[in-house]
Amino acid sequence: MLVKNNHGETIVRCGQTILSQAYYNIGAYELFTWQNDDVVLSEIALGALIVNDGIEDLGASEGLSFLKSYKKQNPKTPDYRDIVAINRIPAGYTVYPAGKGDSLTSGGYRLGNTLTLDADNKIKRFQLLNHWYGIGGKAVWQGADLDDYISIFLKAPATVGVNAAGDFVKVNIGGPLNVFVPVEIGTGTWAINLNEKHTGTNVLKCVPVPSSGNTGFFDYNSDTNILTVNSTQTGGYNLYDFEATLFCFGSHVWGRKIDGSESSVEVTDVVGKLLFNSWVIDVVLTTTKISGIKVGMNIISAVKGNV
Repeated sequence: MLVKNNHGETIVRCGQTILSQAYYNIGAYELFTWQNDDVVLSEIALGALIVNDGIEDLGASEGLSFLKSYKKQNPKTPDYRDIVAINRIPAGYTVYPAGKGDSLTSGGYRLGNTLTLDADNKIKRFQLLNHWYGIGGKAVWQGADLDDYISIFLKAPATVGVNAAGDFVKVNIGGPLNVFVPVEIGTGTWAINLNEKHTGTNVLKCVPVPSSGNTGFFDYNSDTNILTVNSTQTGGYNLYDFEATLFCFGSHVWGRKIDGSESSVEVTDVVGKLLFNSWVIDVVLTTTKISGIKVGMNIISAVKGNV
C-alpha cells in the first residue's frame, strides 16, 4: 500500500514527511490511521494524493476504494507480492499436543489412556471429549530397531441399539456387518436414541460414519452436535453396528533409522481436518520383542476447550 505526494511540494500526513512526487509505503501498524484520516481521504478524491497498489497508480475513486478496503491480514513482500500462508486451524482453536487422551467413561479431560506402548501394551486408544482438528503427530522410541513399527488408525466405534420395537431395522451389508436404516415410526425392530450421550459428556452414543456420495440415512451437524434421520437417503452419514476404520494416519512408522539414530515422525504445515469427538485414534505397535521396547506418541491437535 503506497501513496504518492502529488501536491508539488513537501507535505506531512499522518505524521510522515513526504517529498513532492515521492511515494510513501504505509506500514501495517499505521494503516488504520491512513484509512480514517479525513484530510488524506479528501486529498485522494481531489488527486493531491495518489494511491498505488504496488503495480500502478490508481485513479481517485479506485484509489479511495483500494485504501479503505485494504486489510492488514493481506501483507506483502518487499516487492509487493502477496504472502500466502497455510491456515492450519480455524479461528478460536488452539494447538494442543497431547500424549494422553480424555476419558469417555469418567467424562474427564486428560483422564484417558497415556499413549505409551510396549511389549505388553501394543494398542492404545486416544479420544477427546470435544471435536478437534488433527494436524499431525510425533513418535519417540526406546529400544527399537527396524523390525518394530507403529500404525495409526482413525475409527468410528459401533452404534449400539436396543433389539425392541422402534423406528429402525438392521440391513446386512456382509457377514456380521449391518447398517441401521430408518423405517416408518414404530414399525422397526430396533430402537435407537439419536440424542443420547455418554454420561457427563457431549459425546453421542450413535457414531456417524461418513457416507460417500451423500447416500446415507442420517444427517449430522457437528456445530450443534445433532444427528437426524434423512428419509430420502441423501444424508452424509450412516450408523453401523460394528466398529468402522475410517482412515490410516500412519502405516509402518519404523522404530529406528538405518543409521541407528532415533526415529521420529512429525507432520507440520498441513491444514487440520475436523475430527468428531465420537471418533477414536488407535495407535498399534508391532514388535516381536517381549521386553525392553517403548514408544511414546504425541497427537498434535487443535481444540477450543479442554478444562
